[in-house]
Parts: sequence; C-alpha cells; structure tokens
Amino acid sequence: MYKLKLTLVMAGMAGVLAAPAQAQTASSTAAPASVPARHLCDPLSSAQMRVKPTRSAPLWPAGTPGIPGEDGLSGAQSATPHIDLYVAADNPTHTVVVVFPGGGYTCLSQGIEGADMAEWWNGRGVSVAVVTGVSSRPDFLVLGYPVITMKDGTHAHSRNNLLGAAPPAALIDQYSAENRVNGNTPPTFIFSTGDDATVPIVENGVEFYKALVRAGVPAELHIYEHGHHGLGLAQESPEVSTWPQMLANWTAMHGWMGPTYATRGPIPATSKP
Repeated sequence: MYKLKLTLVMAGMAGVLAAPAQAQTASSTAAPASVPARHLCDPLSSAQMRVKPTRSAPLWPAGTPGIPGEDGLSGAQSATPHIDLYVAADNPTHTVVVVFPGGGYTCLSQGIEGADMAEWWNGRGVSVAVVTGVSSRPDFLVLGYPVITMKDGTHAHSRNNLLGAAPPAALIDQYSAENRVNGNTPPTFIFSTGDDATVPIVENGVEFYKALVRAGVPAELHIYEHGHHGLGLAQESPEVSTWPQMLANWTAMHGWMGPTYATRGPIPATSKP
C-alpha cells in the first residue's frame, strides 16, 4: 500500500479556497442557494477529443444539488459536475493531480484547462482527475491566473455569479481566499501575466502569494510580462509557454513528479508530450 499525493490545479477560480484548509469540503462554507447551469466555454478541438479519460463518474449520481438539469454528455464534453480520471501509464511518485477548469462560475474551460492539462501531466508520469466541484485538502496547489479576492480588483463576473450582485461585506471577506491562508494551507505554485485585463495579478495572485509567505507556506509565483487571461498551456506564446516547465521543476523538487522531468539551465521550447 502507498499514499497518493493529491494536488489541485485551478484556473481562474477562488471559491473552493474560501474555506479553511482543514475544512475544505462541499458543506464547509455556505454558498448562495442559486447556482446557474453551466456549459463549456471552449469547444473541444479534435486533438482534445482524442484525450480520453480512463474513467468518468458523476459527482452526485442522484442529481446535482442546485443545478437545474444534466446535459446528457460525458467526459470532457460535459459541463455537468463529474470526475474524469486520466491514469498515467507509469506513475513512480504516486501523485494524482486534481484539475478544476475555470470559467467564472458560468461555463467550464474543459479543453485548454482540462483535457490539455491531463495530457501534459500524464506525459510526465502523473495521473489526473479533472473535476467540476470541490475537494478536501490536497498536498499542494497549482493556481493559473486565479480569481482570489472578492474585494476590489476581483473578476466582477465571477463574484456576481458566486455571491450575487450586492453581497454583504461579511460574505465578501469570507470568500476572499487571501483572508483564509494559514499554516495549514498547502504549498502553492502560481502563474499569471502582468497585463491580464480580466483578473488583475496584483489584487489576486500577488496578494495570495504574500499571504502564503506571511503564513510560512512554501510558495512560488511566476508573473510573465504579457499574455491574455485563459492561456492554458500557452502554446501560442513562446514566453508564457515556459510556465509548465517551471511547474515541473517545482513539483520535482518537492518529490511530486519524477526528477527526469526537471530541467537545469535554459528552458527548452514547450511541446506537448
């Protein structure tokens, strides 16, 4: 028997981080009662369609609480809360990465932030579960251009969908993840871009990083000069496309990925496995 190492990879999301790390469960923090139906933000490409999960299962087989209806689809094509498990052929570190695609609490970016991420991790000997829902405390976090705060500087569309048009100050504070960091928060890797006009890096990623450092939590932050929100693996951007290798180096340093995937010296051009 061996212990699986669990992490979260989140893109443009903050709600799951709002609860204290030791109590991050589906029922740990009261959320608004009305949850909008969600759909896919990005149509899956033919390449993404070829990345098939080993197994898929609904989060709530009897029906999703607060969701008006199921979409009848499966795998990465479905926006209904579910788990897609992608098992790596060889997983020497026994790590399972849990990916939460973003979408501003309206839609799900299951292509560039779901299937693409699963393929990247699998190619480096790490199994993946792409999930639409919340999770218990992981061993580490990977946050891509995340919505962290619900205060000024947040992504207004996300806050309105999550908390409503005029949430009380107490609810804003409760769901601002930078306020909930403590010594039990998992080690965290963050990347974003300086000119992200959708989710400002200073009020979100930087503030979360500062909170992590103050709490003594191991953390790494990468801010690229240019790049739009929702880049995913950033294959079209030579500069930003180095972030996955930075992540591989960080996870290998902590023992969550095999050392053969870390690099020394110049970062090679990023390519899909």
